[in-house]
Amino acid sequence: MISMPFFLFIRKSKPKMAGITIYNISFLVEEADRERFLEWLRSTLSSLPSEGLSAQRILEVADTPGVPREEGMPASIALQTEFDATEVPAKWLEGVAGPLLRSYAATFGSKALYFPTVLTSLPLL
Repeated sequence: MISMPFFLFIRKSKPKMAGITIYNISFLVEEADRERFLEWLRSTLSSLPSEGLSAQRILEVADTPGVPREEGMPASIALQTEFDATEVPAKWLEGVAGPLLRSYAATFGSKALYFPTVLTSLPLL
């Protein structure tokens, strides 16, 4: 008998997209660098093109239920860029995301910790 992962049986086709894609970059920022990071992010975003995106926001993890916040823990700050499309436009990835992340690495050096994710909307029902 051959065993296969469960998800192969339940996901036979791509889910139907509602047409919104979010490119999320989560940054881990030392508390001592939080204000400098936010100033850098806002300043950098204002100098980059915003064509093609439908919304952009900066979010911070306020709480993780069940996990006490210890002093000295880094802040988790996310930049979310929303597109009315089923994928992130390649032009935006090359012209905005790439330069933004290169600038982050150059500005914060070894403290530059981040991970990008692409989120797509799914119907509730």
